[in-house]
Amino acid sequence: MILDEENVCHEICGDGVHQHDVVCDDGHPMGGLGCSSICTPEKDYYCRGGYFGMRDTCSWVTTEIKSVDVTKNNDIILEFSRPINFSKRLYIVLS
Repeated sequence: MILDEENVCHEICGDGVHQHDVVCDDGHPMGGLGCSSICTPEKDYYCRGGYFGMRDTCSWVTTEIKSVDVTKNNDIILEFSRPINFSKRLYIVLS
């Protein structure tokens, strides 16, 4: 926290002291560990545990395959635990 010239407290993003003004603060001012440099969770991360005076712990959100079905045309249908986007073609090798 920093006190300005008008005696108003402002939170410092990245100092590891989570107050009420930010969504997360993991103590890493540059981001890249789950909480961004603007104190919001980064893509595919969730942050929790931070409360007044304590830093957040951020964890990567894992994606699991919930079910696999093969149609009569041999199409494979995968159901994931959360929405996902494929940026490249996906190949699955069945053994």
